[in-house]
Amino acid sequence: MSPIRVPFVASDFAHWPPFSGAPNAHPKARSESVSCIEATLVAHAIKAGSVSPLTGGANRPGLELQWRTAMVQSSLTAVGHRWSRSASYDHLDPSEKTSLSYFLGLAMASLVAEEVLGLEATAHADVVLRMLGRPIPAKERPDLIGFHPSPNGPVTPTNGFGRALIEAKGRSQGFSASALAEAKKQLADAPAVIAQLVGPGSLDVAVEAFFDRKRGRAHSVWSAHVLDPDRDHAVDSDLADDEFRALTVAGSLQSIALGIAELRADVGAPERGPLDGLTSVVLPRTDTEVGIPTPMFEHLIAQPGPFESADDLVRFTGQLLEVISMPDYLSRSFESPADSGGRQSFARLGSGLCVRTAPFGEGDAGPEAGVVEPPGVPVAFPDRVVRDNSVNEFEHRTSEGQPAPSRALNMSIEAARAEFNGTRIVSE
Repeated sequence: MSPIRVPFVASDFAHWPPFSGAPNAHPKARSESVSCIEATLVAHAIKAGSVSPLTGGANRPGLELQWRTAMVQSSLTAVGHRWSRSASYDHLDPSEKTSLSYFLGLAMASLVAEEVLGLEATAHADVVLRMLGRPIPAKERPDLIGFHPSPNGPVTPTNGFGRALIEAKGRSQGFSASALAEAKKQLADAPAVIAQLVGPGSLDVAVEAFFDRKRGRAHSVWSAHVLDPDRDHAVDSDLADDEFRALTVAGSLQSIALGIAELRADVGAPERGPLDGLTSVVLPRTDTEVGIPTPMFEHLIAQPGPFESADDLVRFTGQLLEVISMPDYLSRSFESPADSGGRQSFARLGSGLCVRTAPFGEGDAGPEAGVVEPPGVPVAFPDRVVRDNSVNEFEHRTSEGQPAPSRALNMSIEAARAEFNGTRIVSE
């Protein structure tokens, strides 16, 4: 299974890569592509825009993991070495396509931000505002914030590291100059509470995802235009770099961690999943497995909602960064199911999120639900590389495993937490 190439045009960036400090040799427009296996695409789709942990009411993050996975897998199909619109996407009515194109726009923005621009993680701005107990603006606002952890980039007025503010647009048809202009406007007019998260000197990025259908081409190609509007926000940030980084990673993964907890509690999962060192679950009625390094998982589900004080934020930040700084956090070897001829793919994002899936539309549905524990062989995840458009991903053959019992997903988050807290998760 060869990686799929996602083409994009990047324009108006003063530096390329953006946080390298190197002058951009082609600032007006440069055409490139980034490789993306199925698991990487699913990983960005399930975390982009997720807002469930802190919205109140009856949250169902386990179901959210399922529908986000289903949405991207049913909407895109591999044609050659490109993603194209699926037949099911084409058969939707215009209103449905509008909602779906927004979702795919968020997934593309996350993909570009992390795999091309080199951000460690991206999180929906609304999630981070809720974690801080701050109001959500009623007006239109940028979608994502991100953090670049490398100290080698240019130092901005308030950030020794790099912060980013990202607006995503999605189109069900071809490129729209007006949609990109609207994205630029939303970045320029970001509400003060959003601008205060990133502070002055942040990298603003507008990302438009669309389906490019050039003359003579039989299929449309999922593509992106990425633009730096060269804006600056006059509002100072009240968050230290460590706090901003911790909030971005936590905002990216907390809903996924709660979804994993809900599904594991529901199916009575064993103490250790098939990927050693991860707390993971196979999404019901799919062959897709989602996992988070166990120390990060335990830390995220222990934080139930908004911080009650500045001291709580400082304490949470220190504990989470201690997890991130573990020597084996991003470089450890994981146990992967043994080879039985079924082609699978694995992806690992910089924040630690891991996804295993089979090629879209190929093979059987896999386990009905739950986590399986077949015999394994060590698999090392390589360090992340972005410079030559390669990404941190690889392909592997795995066994199907044995299905686990399933019952209706009717547990609340509180019940899932209670059941998880009574279970010892093993991490070697």
